[in-house]
Amino acid sequence: MKQYFETIKNALNKADEADDNWAWYPVKYGDTVEFRWGYLDYLEDEKNFILEVYEVEDNDIAVEVLIPSGSSAFILVGENFWDDCQTVEEGINEAIECAVRYAKQIY
Repeated sequence: MKQYFETIKNALNKADEADDNWAWYPVKYGDTVEFRWGYLDYLEDEKNFILEVYEVEDNDIAVEVLIPSGSSAFILVGENFWDDCQTVEEGINEAIECAVRYAKQIY
């Protein structure tokens, strides 16, 4: 995940700039990336959003974001017609955008 640090940081900064009320920020980088939304701090909800990038069949890559409510968004990355994005960076941006949309609909 280290190679995607800047992409993740930029996507969270974009989400943060678009949200007038609550901050979006990373809290842990490792094999997965955990990030928070300030509204969850206000609710005293300790669960984080979790972003993962991993290989799936047919040499595709999956970018998945787990939402604290239990939902998730799954983005398939590759060159096949059924893939959602062509690059992992596009997949990360799409996954974080999905997390933001889910969060604003659910909470």
